[in-house]
Amino acid sequence: MTATHVISRKALIVMQSHINAQMEALCQGFCFLKDTSSAVETSNVYLKYLETLRGPTARGQLVVATSIETPLSPSELNLKLHERMQNYPNMVDYFLVLFEDETLLTPQLTLPHPDLHLLPFWLIPAAEVWSDAPHPVLSKSLHDLVGEHDWGTWGEFYAQGKTLLDFYYKQRK
Repeated sequence: MTATHVISRKALIVMQSHINAQMEALCQGFCFLKDTSSAVETSNVYLKYLETLRGPTARGQLVVATSIETPLSPSELNLKLHERMQNYPNMVDYFLVLFEDETLLTPQLTLPHPDLHLLPFWLIPAAEVWSDAPHPVLSKSLHDLVGEHDWGTWGEFYAQGKTLLDFYYKQRK
């Protein structure tokens, strides 16, 4: 009997919490990713502003990027993410934004995500975890794409990404 070697490939997923879900939902979303793949690295958690008012009463969404190693194809991974969102509505939205250097255009999935380079609340956390990732269409690294713009005030630091890892290991004890 021969052992089969499973090839894992790197993917980048952005998670956004719904307004009322927030940090606990992101932690549980991270647990889902960690249980279904090998989470490689997680960005800091950012508060993305939803309104022009700032300060402690400002409404927003929490955003984090996670790079994972997965044996799944892009379509299989995307399906898992959508199933998770259907089973746990109004918690966390998952966006598969990069899958190594693949380009893909199907009705269900476009890679790289067409908005990745346009949204600072996705691009900046994504560059934290995989700065040298090549954008396969623009032929630039995520780090270079971040540096091309003055993104203004789109949000603020909320928590260290380590918080998600701590929650994961606490849940598993």
